[in-house]
Amino acid sequence: MRDEEKKTQAEWGSAQRRDALLLFEQITGKQVIHNVGGNYRCYTYKAMGGCSPAGMLVNENAIVVVKRPANSAGHRPLLRIGAKQQPWQKAKIKGERQAWLKAHRYAHYEQCQFELMCTAATKCYYISYDPRCVDPGDRIGIVELLPDFNNLKI
Repeated sequence: MRDEEKKTQAEWGSAQRRDALLLFEQITGKQVIHNVGGNYRCYTYKAMGGCSPAGMLVNENAIVVVKRPANSAGHRPLLRIGAKQQPWQKAKIKGERQAWLKAHRYAHYEQCQFELMCTAATKCYYISYDPRCVDPGDRIGIVELLPDFNNLKI
């Protein structure tokens, strides 16, 4: 992929972050402190790194990480896990979705785990958001991740 394509893809993804967080709030009823624009905050981890999650939850020690796929092929499999559930209930499926993310999107899983370490949060809500989906319920996939620091390749 050429540099200009990567830049365009990153700009497109950044533009969708706020909408993803707003839809997450609407679906779950949870309030998020958005970590964008003027609210930008970086959390350090020892002397070797840091992170900046998309948001922190109000009244819950949890972070939110948002990923916006360049195409729907990376988004659709996440929606099929627990497909018998209504879209708003998909956020409730935990272990099965965490295992899928670890097996199929390890770089994203690893990022979430590192951000949990940096922020000392006890939960991460991983959001896959694709506004191009026709059905609004298919635009978001949510995975609740718990800390799993054993055997991480960080």
